[in-house]
Order: sequence, then structure tokens, then C-alpha cells
Amino acid sequence: MKNFFLMLLFLLLVSAGFSQETSLFPKWNIKLGHSMYKTGWFNTTETGIEYKYTSNFNVQLNYGINHWLAIGIYTGYSQNFLYMSQEQDYFYSLNCDISILPTLMSNPPNRLNLYGTAKFGGLYRSKPRYNPRQKHYVKYEAGLGVTYYIIRNLGLFADYSLGNFHSHIFLKPKSFSDNTMLRYGVCISF
Repeated sequence: MKNFFLMLLFLLLVSAGFSQETSLFPKWNIKLGHSMYKTGWFNTTETGIEYKYTSNFNVQLNYGINHWLAIGIYTGYSQNFLYMSQEQDYFYSLNCDISILPTLMSNPPNRLNLYGTAKFGGLYRSKPRYNPRQKHYVKYEAGLGVTYYIIRNLGLFADYSLGNFHSHIFLKPKSFSDNTMLRYGVCISF
């Protein structure tokens, strides 16, 4: 499985290197990302309860329809620890990115993309905790993001979003920061 992903990444980089398009859209892009989610596993401290965090690995595939709009799909995986049990969480959603710079500038920079992002989808939990019949939960988010292309078709991205993340299904948010999430990673466009 690891070799498959390495081969896929290599083929995408090679095909991206031969791309003749210099603008951000219309083209395909793949975002390989990472983020952290609060889990149900916690320690009690003098100041209260301190929750543990787990990694979420995700992949996003977008197609640029025009110079300012891209739509796509998003999927992710995370191991979650709730009350001494380990569970597998799978994420899926539809994605929409709206580039801000093409609406503000007549000739935006090719290496920089500033965008608003929105996702609507769900979460599939392998072992439902509270309701054995319910394995799917609604997930949504909206935020801002930036991508900077280091070379023509390879860049770094970061999204900062506000939404209903999978930990909220099981843990009630206690502060505004519990409703936010930072996702970052590598963007490959072709």
C-alpha cells in the first residue's frame, strides 16, 4: 500500500512537471494534508480536564472550473480514542474553494492563492459509541486558506476553518478554539 502511494505521488509530480499551464485555474489539484482533532481521551490536572489530540490524515481533489472557483471531494482518516477504546474514523465531504485574489486583482500572482473554503459531508465511525445503529454523522466547516507554490506545480497550503468537527459529535465545545481547526500540507497541481 505504501509503495502504491509513493508511485502515485511520483507520477503526479512527473506529470505536473510537464504541465504548460501557468495560471491557477482551470486545472486539477491534490492536497495531501494533516490536522489535529480533540479525542475523548483525557487527563485530569489541577486546572481541569486536558484532552488528548489525534492526527487526521486527509486527501482533497479539486477541479478549477474557472479563475476563481474550484470544486472537489475530501476524504480523511483518523484513529480516535474514546473512553479506553480505539476507533477508526473516516471522513468524506464535498468541497468548494473560492479564490479571492482574482476578484481583487486583474493580474494575480501565479504562485499565491488566497481562498475561502467550505466543506459539507460526514463522518463514518467504525464502532459507534452511543447509538449502535448510527455510524454516520454530519460534518461541515468554512474558513480561509492560502497556497504558495514553491515551484510551478508543487506548493504548501494551510486552511483555518470554523465548523462542526468530529470531536463535537461526542464532546461539546467549551471555547471558540474548540470550533476551529488548522489543516496544512502539500498541494500538487496539474
